[in-house]
Amino acid sequence: MSPTHQVAGRSRAKHGRWLSASAALVLAAAVTALSSEARAQDRFSAEALDPAPAIESSVLSVYSARPLAQGAYSVGLLGSYARRPLSLRDSISGDRVGDLIGSVETLSLLGTIGIDDRLDVGLAVPIHRISAGTSSGAQPAALQDAVVGSSEVAFGDIRLVPRVALIQRKEKSGVGLAFLASVWLPTGADDLYVGESLRLEPRLALDFAHNGFLLSGNVGYMVREQVQLLGSTIDDMLRWGVGAEIPLVAKLSALVETFGALNVMAADFADRDAPTEALIGARFRHSGWTAQLAGGPGVIAGIGAPEWRVLLAVGYAHQFEKAESDRDRDGLPDADDRCPLEAEDLDGFEDSDGCPDPDNDRDGVLDADDRCPNEPGSLEHQGCLPPPAPVPVAVPLPPPPTRAAIKEDRIEITESFLFALNRAELDLASQPLVDDIASLLVGHPEIELVVVEGHTDSTGSAKHNRDLSHRRAETVVRALVASGIAQERLRSEGFGPDRPLVPNTSNDNRAQNRRVELRIERRAP
Repeated sequence: MSPTHQVAGRSRAKHGRWLSASAALVLAAAVTALSSEARAQDRFSAEALDPAPAIESSVLSVYSARPLAQGAYSVGLLGSYARRPLSLRDSISGDRVGDLIGSVETLSLLGTIGIDDRLDVGLAVPIHRISAGTSSGAQPAALQDAVVGSSEVAFGDIRLVPRVALIQRKEKSGVGLAFLASVWLPTGADDLYVGESLRLEPRLALDFAHNGFLLSGNVGYMVREQVQLLGSTIDDMLRWGVGAEIPLVAKLSALVETFGALNVMAADFADRDAPTEALIGARFRHSGWTAQLAGGPGVIAGIGAPEWRVLLAVGYAHQFEKAESDRDRDGLPDADDRCPLEAEDLDGFEDSDGCPDPDNDRDGVLDADDRCPNEPGSLEHQGCLPPPAPVPVAVPLPPPPTRAAIKEDRIEITESFLFALNRAELDLASQPLVDDIASLLVGHPEIELVVVEGHTDSTGSAKHNRDLSHRRAETVVRALVASGIAQERLRSEGFGPDRPLVPNTSNDNRAQNRRVELRIERRAP
């Protein structure tokens, strides 16, 4: 009696004993049973790789937890070649003695669209080419009948993948959690090992992202119709995957992934019930386009795990930028506007908060009627202070203490320049400080070049702060030029948050770091 064979390491020995004297009856029963088994085998999909429809935001078949933004979409093509995914092996020696199919070549049309910032829907339409299998000829006739005799091209099962974010992470950093519900529609040819009955898989995706690095893990439970594949019972599967994208250089990253399944209903669990693969590859991104190449071996030769696999994919993703709302049309987005329904009056006084200031100095006289809108006064004097009472005897007063002094290679100032919040306009209250610095430079013509340096704290983006600090330094330079200092004696530089005096750990420290300094760069010899 010939040894029993199995798929991907099936180690079940089949022993029988002839009890009937009627050879015809035995032969008829055996052929009937094996033919029934062979028909059941036809309802199995040999392709174990289910690529994520949004290839640019996942690893390979391991999903990320971040759906596409509302209105965004992704399209792609993925080609895969899997060598010998369904091998016949001798139950005693474990040697391969044939293959139900020689290989599976798959072209998957992929697409995903963002329905909401927390929900997207993916679609995968696979087209397979199944190459002919091989047989040693020692198997029973029914087993040989299960071998695909010639190469065929057929559609596979179309897959729909809704994904909803349970914990929404930022695009480039954070931890995310998503729920997916994959549905395989029975559109594949079930006589070529590329189609099954309706399948459903709820899945959880957990990931961590940081500056281009992505680590993602998936676990899902596939509910499927029970089938018999060469004596092995294949039922519901616990499917898992772990993958990572690792940035290498600009636009290029490495991909590492392992994925597999566990036949949780197996009566005598063995390697055949735990197909596992590993893949390693590279991904290149440019202007919304993504290209990737990967390959790897079957790690555990379970049912559906090939000897090796190689894949190539290309895709394009488009993101829609949301227009910022500005209901009062004052130029400030509602997210930054303290008064989103009242337009800012843009008079140079606290214009960055988005709220109108009809009485800047809060003296009860509206700015439209106030001759001194930024200095508290009285109604009798149209918002200005009353003139000082005449002094009968003029008593000379000591000169006010200077606000600027030369200290080695710097001009030290005893006050800070005052600017409007998040703007570069110099407050009128800083004019006396400008005058003192100008007087100092006039009295020291040997100082040929002074560098005005602007600094900020770490609040906000570094790029914005460097630009703001540079504009503020330029404002001080212009004020000194207006006070009589030659332009060639001055230069402005902005360093943003790059040179703090103290750590930005408190409001007081941040206030110290927001400053303008004057450095003497060159003196006459």
